[in-house]
Amino acid sequence: MAEINIRSPYFVSSTYHIQAHYAVLGLSIQDERVTPEAPVYTLRSECVDNVSTFEISELVKDYLDVTFDGNYTSQVVFITYIIKVYDVNGDFINTFPANSPFITAFDGYGYFEDGANPQNDSALMMSNTTLYNLDGEDCVLPISNRLTDYIEFYDGTTLVNTITISSSTSGSKQIEYLAVDVSISGDYESRVLIDGGIVESLGCVSSEFPDINKFDKAIIYDLLGESITVNVENISECKHTPHKITFINKFGALQDLWFFKKSNLSLSTKKEEYKANIFNGGSYSVNSHQKRILRKQGTEKLTLNSGFVNEEYNEVFRQLMLSEKVWINYDSKTLPINISSSSFNYKTSLNDRLINYAIKVDFAFDKINNIR
Repeated sequence: MAEINIRSPYFVSSTYHIQAHYAVLGLSIQDERVTPEAPVYTLRSECVDNVSTFEISELVKDYLDVTFDGNYTSQVVFITYIIKVYDVNGDFINTFPANSPFITAFDGYGYFEDGANPQNDSALMMSNTTLYNLDGEDCVLPISNRLTDYIEFYDGTTLVNTITISSSTSGSKQIEYLAVDVSISGDYESRVLIDGGIVESLGCVSSEFPDINKFDKAIIYDLLGESITVNVENISECKHTPHKITFINKFGALQDLWFFKKSNLSLSTKKEEYKANIFNGGSYSVNSHQKRILRKQGTEKLTLNSGFVNEEYNEVFRQLMLSEKVWINYDSKTLPINISSSSFNYKTSLNDRLINYAIKVDFAFDKINNIR
């Protein structure tokens, strides 16, 4: 079944007919795969070489607005369409397709090199197969419900868990977010608390008391029996405060990216001023503001460093830079941010040896609450 990645054009065409003069497209867009409702768009297009072509991604985009509040949920829409073809006299000729299928629309895209109507056909809905995860935090894998059969989780060569994906037509299931506890048997803190002990706030305690049966590899099997192996490196950071960014990747899925190293918070302000009349009774007070501020507002910014990653993360950071929606977990809140860095250089181990990415982000709101 075809998919629509709505950030790239998606073209549908009528079938060739020698008498075709124009065609009318009826497009239905719904949250679930139920009996199609009346079309939300009706478009007419003149035939070129007896065929009419419509681009529908831009229309579907109005109905899919991906949000994130810290909970990972599948967000897609389903479309159906009918193209009716008419001759020069306005007489009906035929309909295409004969039975309109449901097409799933994701907030994804393809690259120019992918050609027209790009498809992201992969059981794993992200491009990288190495994950750097903060030790003790859940590792979230975005999985295609339509293409995935089951997933095996390993600690080294030991199988520790298997999850089978049940096929679903629900919009809330098209992207399966597997939030897997990287410590299958419980981390050091949990084991101490269960035994009635007290845990000191020591950032590096886990390096002294490693977890048991820690998940470090997942093998994702698709419905054709082919597999993708994802390796997880669980990282303990003792010096800096790690930050987790979540963004919409090219598959239209939410993807996490950890920044483990140095971060800097800054504030920039802007203001509107006016000059006041402080003259009063032949004199004025030297304590009064002649230049006064009418409005003043500020925006906070962060500079983040990823820590050392492999070359595969060139693609991850490319998709981050191209993402229209990004969030950060900051002070235990999920907050919207925008990537303010407008360019970055792809890095290689040959040229750069150790690869660290630094990016600048703006919090996507004014610091002083002005929502009215």
